Amino acid sequence: MARSASESATGDAGDAGDVRDAGDAGDRPASPAGPSVSGPARAQTGPPAGPPADRPAGRCATAAGSPAGPSVGPRPGPPAVAVLRQRLPDTRRTVAALRAHPSGPALGLLLCAVLAGAFVLVTTVSTHRLWGVLAAAGYAVAALAASRHSAARATALAAVTTALLPLAVLCAADSAQLEVRVVEEAARDLLRSGTPYDTAPAEPADYNPYLPAMALFGIPGALLGLDPRWVFALCFLAALAYAGTLPPAPTAPKATPTPAAPKTPRVTAGALTLLIACPPVAMTLAVSGIDLPVIGLMALGLALAARGRPGAAGLVLGLASAMKWTAWPAAAVACALLFLRYGRGSAGRLAASAAAVLAVCVAPVAVRDPGAFAEHAVAFPLGLADVPSPAASPLPGQLLATALPGGDVVAVTLLAAAAVAMALSLVLRPPATVTAAVDRVALGLLAALLLAPATRYGYLLYPLVLSGWFRLVGADLGWFRPAGSDIRAAGSDIKAAGSDIRAAGWRGPSSSAGPSPPGAGWTAWRQPRRR
Repeated sequence: MARSASESATGDAGDAGDVRDAGDAGDRPASPAGPSVSGPARAQTGPPAGPPADRPAGRCATAAGSPAGPSVGPRPGPPAVAVLRQRLPDTRRTVAALRAHPSGPALGLLLCAVLAGAFVLVTTVSTHRLWGVLAAAGYAVAALAASRHSAARATALAAVTTALLPLAVLCAADSAQLEVRVVEEAARDLLRSGTPYDTAPAEPADYNPYLPAMALFGIPGALLGLDPRWVFALCFLAALAYAGTLPPAPTAPKATPTPAAPKTPRVTAGALTLLIACPPVAMTLAVSGIDLPVIGLMALGLALAARGRPGAAGLVLGLASAMKWTAWPAAAVACALLFLRYGRGSAGRLAASAAAVLAVCVAPVAVRDPGAFAEHAVAFPLGLADVPSPAASPLPGQLLATALPGGDVVAVTLLAAAAVAMALSLVLRPPATVTAAVDRVALGLLAALLLAPATRYGYLLYPLVLSGWFRLVGADLGWFRPAGSDIRAAGSDIKAAGSDIRAAGWRGPSSSAGPSPPGAGWTAWRQPRRR
């Protein structure tokens, strides 16, 4: 028996055929010759050569290709956007196919070795050059191991030789990017004077462009001599691992369960090692790591929001927002996600908890010395301070700020316009799943990367990790979809199916026509009931 429209509405989003069959949900009287045929079976068998004797041939749906009248087949496919989304390759399956191919892992690791070697030739930073040399050798060794051992062992070897080993070597050599030293000095200032900001900065090394919570990662170094990069890496990996193993949330008030949803996702060691072995992640982890904990907390906060835990999500996103400005879009997107799926109360709880954490971490420092806070955390990142920022990658915002008179104001204005556009998109089309949420955050951060007057290529790590991690582990935490949109889509399909039937030339039996006459294999069609 055909599925009802409500059942079709709660089906998997990718099952376009189930949605199209929603128009077939009307009652179908069974003929004496046997049960009625519906769905794909009807399309294969088709009606008999002609309609019953008391019905005109021109007013009955006939088989495809029959001269008696037009055919009533399934509706055309979904819209073009849905088709493109369905045909986009699944990252997890693509990576699994490459790793399963006999020569796939070895070729991929060899390509990474070539890229690391080329990076050595083009970079002018000594720390980057040292990482490139070590990473090129590590990827080459891992590629050789992939030709003789399993892909999992080769990936783990690549993670060790290209990220952890270079990190240990650079820490032993006391070689790091400037931001690592900035965090260490900020922690010392915080412990000494209660503020992580220098009151009289004179050069770029004196500026701390981060929010006060970032100095917490330098406290182990100030007290125990531990390099902050180890703390960055531990926080990053722990947050991502937990974000991919959260248990399913209960059914949301504004959501309907998806029958085809998997159970609790699992994050294997292979997923983490593959992420660590990715060249941009491996290099950032070894030479700096300043953005890694922010990315990990952003991913964890969005995952908690998608699972219906607004309080925990607000605490995590509030901590990330108290570390760096780049985490603020994630908090806004998480609020929109909760509002769509769990209602206004859940979104309000997330906003309240995030604001509380942000106030506790930032307000005391900002009140203690407002001028230093504005100079370090606002003016310097935007390139508006007296000392120019070393973040000067040749991207559109930076080029505008340097090539045009008053270009910094133009770049900041465009950046504000992009923020307003993102806010409007959250109001008009909020994300419904965690992958949609991380994609929205990645798009907003990419726009900020392009338009900010002081920026660098390293910020591309944000959209790369946020958009790739949940796809890599296969943990699409958006297992529930808003019921209203599904019901509206099913209603549109039912109306369209009724239009197709009426276009075939038959408006259904009249109330005085009585039961449908017998006909071998023939099913009487009726219009969908009007509400």
